[in-house]
Amino acid sequence: MGVAPSSHNLIYTGAKIIEGSYFVYPDEEKNVRSYGVGDLKEYLTLNDGETEIRQRISEPTEIKYRLELPENLKPKDYRLKIVNSQFLSDEDKLVGGFATAFAAMSFVINVRVPNEGKFLETGMSIKPEKITVGDSILFSVWMLNFGTEDLTDLQTEIRVRDPQGVLLARLPTWDIALLEPAQRTGVNVLWKSEGHGSGIYRAEAEIDYGGKNPALTTTGFRIGDIFIEILNITSELNSTIAKIDVHVRSNWNEEIKNVYAELKVKQGEQIFDTIRTSSVNLPAWGEDVLTGFWERGQLKSGDYLLEIFVYYYDKYTQETKSVTLDALGQPLTKEQNNNFTIIIIVFLALILILNILWFFHSTRKKHKKR
Repeated sequence: MGVAPSSHNLIYTGAKIIEGSYFVYPDEEKNVRSYGVGDLKEYLTLNDGETEIRQRISEPTEIKYRLELPENLKPKDYRLKIVNSQFLSDEDKLVGGFATAFAAMSFVINVRVPNEGKFLETGMSIKPEKITVGDSILFSVWMLNFGTEDLTDLQTEIRVRDPQGVLLARLPTWDIALLEPAQRTGVNVLWKSEGHGSGIYRAEAEIDYGGKNPALTTTGFRIGDIFIEILNITSELNSTIAKIDVHVRSNWNEEIKNVYAELKVKQGEQIFDTIRTSSVNLPAWGEDVLTGFWERGQLKSGDYLLEIFVYYYDKYTQETKSVTLDALGQPLTKEQNNNFTIIIIVFLALILILNILWFFHSTRKKHKKR
């Protein structure tokens, strides 16, 4: 079951009686009950003056409504729902019907009662939704006279600012000569973003309409996308503990917090180790170094691939670097240690033998002199 249209939206301008209708569309023959719920329901009648309708329908059926509003309604947004729900008739119950939960569809009447005197509502939209660096941006400002008096000579200026509030542009628009109560209008202006980098910006529209204070609306927008560039990768690899530095730069106009890198040491598809660097808060347009330390352990000398991922928010930048590990600085194996020990012992033994031979040689020379 459905209803169409689904709502009626209006601004109260003093009309005492509000009338209209909608249709209920059953998907099969049904008993339908229609009644009011919420604000202003005490002023609602349906069809021929009933406060509630119960009827059996099998095809689209029109429901008429009438609101007789009192004078001096307080300024407010009123929301009235006409609920249309299925019910079991007495006949259905006699032939075996049972209590159950039925889906209900509502027709909504929104009545907005304006403020006394001069009052302006406003808002702003921006196109395109996805803005790239250098795009022209269209600012559209809508205005609604939500007061009881005419508004004349409305003047609008749009200002564009960076995240620090620095003014980048002032964009005047055309004037609105007259805006009557409940009347809506708008102005547009184009801004060329060329010369401004990626980042978050803010637009604010100020409208002088003759009230105590100008009406103000503000919205943020993004040019380009947040991005961190990997500038360079340097390494000191030929020692027991290797050091890897990832030099990065922000292409964003706000601080990026908790930036870190993850490095994978690979040979072909095999991953030997994964290292996480320190983290930094990268300032707007700033540069920094992400440092990671890596214990090489028993890793053999040869060519390896470093796969680097720099993470920030829900994004990452990836780069790879080929490196060569020398045998220098690698821990010796057990077999190498044993061989080295034997060489030392033989060397010391030779030195000892030479010393002994030198001693005997020197002693014999002395005896001959005597």
